[in-house]
Parts: sequence; structure tokens; C-alpha cells
Amino acid sequence: MKLPHGAWLVVADGERHLVLENRGNAEAIDLRVVLHATQAGLGAPSGARREIVEASDWTRLDRTRFARELAARLDAEAAAGAYATLAVAADRRTLGVLRMQWTARVRARLAGEIEADLTQASVAEIEAAVTRA
Repeated sequence: MKLPHGAWLVVADGERHLVLENRGNAEAIDLRVVLHATQAGLGAPSGARREIVEASDWTRLDRTRFARELAARLDAEAAAGAYATLAVAADRRTLGVLRMQWTARVRARLAGEIEADLTQASVAEIEAAVTRA
């Protein structure tokens, strides 16, 4: 995948995301961290509600909410002109949620997707994955 200078790459799963910017060019990418976030407190709430719904259901709902919030943030950043080109690397579930949440503004900037969980990868490993895609 070719990422032009200034393009953003979002690396995400349902618990954390990392936004990197290409400070290089399309032929020689040089990704730098722009922002990152993690979701604290995944899991079920205490009390009676916990007995009604399994903990795994709460975790899945938290991860979905986290992905929706990421999509909203990317839309706001696009509206502010923070990036012109966007690529995304995410696990299958997170990518599916993001796809459903993309606004027309984000879709217009979307250059590509990588279906892979790279959140634990180093920046060098992420650069290699982008180059291969």
C-alpha cells in the first residue's frame, strides 16, 4: 500500500488504537506516532446486571463502543483537516465496526485497509506490513 506524505495510518483493535503519520513519502514510509489511546476497564459491571449478561458480552459491547468512538474521532479530525489520506489496520471485528461507522468524509479519504491486528507490533513491523499490503 502506498501512503503519501502526511497520510494517517490507524492501527486498532477493540481495546486500543494508535494513529501514525507518514513523515516520509509513498516510496519510503516513515511512520511517527500522532496519538494513541487504550480502553480501561473492559469487562462486566458489578451487581445484578453482571448476573444477567455474561462478562464476554460486556467486553464485546465495550470493544464495539470503543471502535465507534474511534470512528467519530477520525471524522472530527477529518473535518478539522488533520489528514487528507487515511489507511486502517485492524482485526476483523474492529474493522467491521469501523466500516459501518465511516462517514462520507472519512470514506473519501480512505486509501486502504489491512485486516490484521498490529496493535502489539513495533513501528518497523507496521511499516513492513503496510509496504507488503
